[in-house]
Amino acid sequence: NPLTLEIDHCEFVDNRISPDPVTLPDKSGFGGAVYFSSSLPAYPGTLKLKHCLFDTNQALSNRDAAQFRAEGSAVFVKNSHVLVEDCNFTDNLAASESFTAGGALVIQGSPSVAEVRRCTFRRNSGGTEGIAALVCDTYPVTDPDSSAVSLLLEDSHFEGNDGLALMLADAGHYPDATSNIRNTTFVDNSGRRDSAIRAYLDYGNVNVTHCTIWNNTHTEQTG
Repeated sequence: NPLTLEIDHCEFVDNRISPDPVTLPDKSGFGGAVYFSSSLPAYPGTLKLKHCLFDTNQALSNRDAAQFRAEGSAVFVKNSHVLVEDCNFTDNLAASESFTAGGALVIQGSPSVAEVRRCTFRRNSGGTEGIAALVCDTYPVTDPDSSAVSLLLEDSHFEGNDGLALMLADAGHYPDATSNIRNTTFVDNSGRRDSAIRAYLDYGNVNVTHCTIWNNTHTEQTG
């Protein structure tokens, strides 16, 4: 049976993933505090995080080449279902010399269904690419017939993050992928390319309802 991992009322503080440049010279850094992955997308596991604190965790890479990334400064999830409720993500950092997807919480792969409720993302930083808080990304996709990430984000708060607050990305063509963002606040986030929400999708739907998006700033490109 697929694995289900539930973590409730735990604190993850000052954890770091940073591959040693001597013994592991060609490695990226994924999941500063929690790394959860299903090896078979056809049998996705489930990660449940409830009433947890993720504070000052880091994901770092040790190379300056584009393929070496730092993702999920607090949590990195791949090819799995995710439920996150009543959690706080504060002051987490994802950084590399070149490319980083960043994100205090990164959900990647396929298939993935993510539900994030009543969570707070404050003062997280996303490194050079400036994605600070929450990333839902379907790359790499191991099964071309599977669905893209579907996100339900509601009753949450993104404030003062150094980088884009929310990124939705789709590396393939998935017309059935739908993300719903409800009753969520994006305020005082600042980034290089984007600040509040970026939907980088070929197909699918993103519904934003009853949200407050205020005083977010970026220095170049999109919105």
